[in-house]
Amino acid sequence: MSLLLPAVALAGWPADPVSWEVDQGTEVVFVEDHRVPLVEVRVWFPVGSWSPWFAENGGAEAFEIQLYDEDSALRQRADELAASFSFHVDPYSSNLAVRCLKEDLPEVLELLDEVLDNTSFSPDELKRMGQNRKIAWQSSNKDFMFKLEQGVLFSLFAEGDVRRSDYEEPAKVVKDDLTLLSTRSTLVRMPGRLIGFGGDLTRDDVEELAADLLPTVVSPDPSLTLEPVYLAPNTERTSSEVTLPGLTQTYFGYHREGITWQDPSFPAWLVADHVLGGHFFSRLYVALRHDDGDTYGAGTRGDPWHVPLAYGAWTFTRAENQASTEQKLVETVSTLAAEGITQQELDEAVSSLRGEQLLGSQSPGQVLDRALWEKVHDLPEGFRSYQIERAGELSLEEVNAFASDFYAPEHWTMLRLVAE
Repeated sequence: MSLLLPAVALAGWPADPVSWEVDQGTEVVFVEDHRVPLVEVRVWFPVGSWSPWFAENGGAEAFEIQLYDEDSALRQRADELAASFSFHVDPYSSNLAVRCLKEDLPEVLELLDEVLDNTSFSPDELKRMGQNRKIAWQSSNKDFMFKLEQGVLFSLFAEGDVRRSDYEEPAKVVKDDLTLLSTRSTLVRMPGRLIGFGGDLTRDDVEELAADLLPTVVSPDPSLTLEPVYLAPNTERTSSEVTLPGLTQTYFGYHREGITWQDPSFPAWLVADHVLGGHFFSRLYVALRHDDGDTYGAGTRGDPWHVPLAYGAWTFTRAENQASTEQKLVETVSTLAAEGITQQELDEAVSSLRGEQLLGSQSPGQVLDRALWEKVHDLPEGFRSYQIERAGELSLEEVNAFASDFYAPEHWTMLRLVAE
């Protein structure tokens, strides 16, 4: 079911996305836009890094190595065509993006077919992936925001919960070709695949191009553990500290569990989160930066998801200013619960959210990626736009009723990152 509001005809904007099935396990999404002779191609596979099977069988490296053949022929052809190929793995999907001139599209799609069928993986690139993964982990453990978010997640979710996985030491890169080929073969044939086309094409063009783009769908072995593992959240939480050598400042993560996309209070959360920490003159910025100069940065972090993730307010200050800054941070959040927001703040939040949505809809690639994201997460078409419009229909009393519960101090816990 589509949640899109009635379309507004805007000259120079991409068309609304349309979709149809190619076969029983593959769907196409198309965004038409003839302003420039460029084409965007996307292929999304419905398994990502939070799948136990994917993580245990080198899914990320199997997907990301595909352009790196031993003799570099695939990359050389991509360069000659001036076509950009990018590979991205997120918790729920593995995404391939291609951008090229319309006149080069037939050759680019031939190359894409060879990339998805590549059986000659570069050992040098696999070695580089392993080194980069090790370096990234070492670097992350020196980064204040990583350590702060790690501490917050570990306080909320038990060991073994996949929500912690992006902040735990990564596994070594799988370098065995047979394992990588088997994983890639299973992944690209899974039902639930999405093909996206955006730009200077017609639907007839796309129907022809998409028909044979991917290999035949094969249902995976039912014994494969494809779904993420979520455990019951930790129930006993107390304020705590984590340490990092060399710090001269104290960092704060005042946190709780977030909400899900299915939560009926999502529109009210959009407004309250924007008012609290969503812009340069949000309440946190005014209280902690503009008024007294306690910090250069403050805000909120943590978006809704299928299940609750971490949500919180963060800031930092010089070590000798720790106590007063922490008090202001806590008071700013608790005041939102106690007093709510004003009508002016509500109106400005909705206006800003609508503007952000428009800024993210200017190119066919932006519209296409949002439509694919909604489908891979089983959300209705136009989901976020609809939620923003629902936010515009809320009364001040409804937003403040949500804020009085969600931001109440009894739901929140403080984590401090201090010098070791």
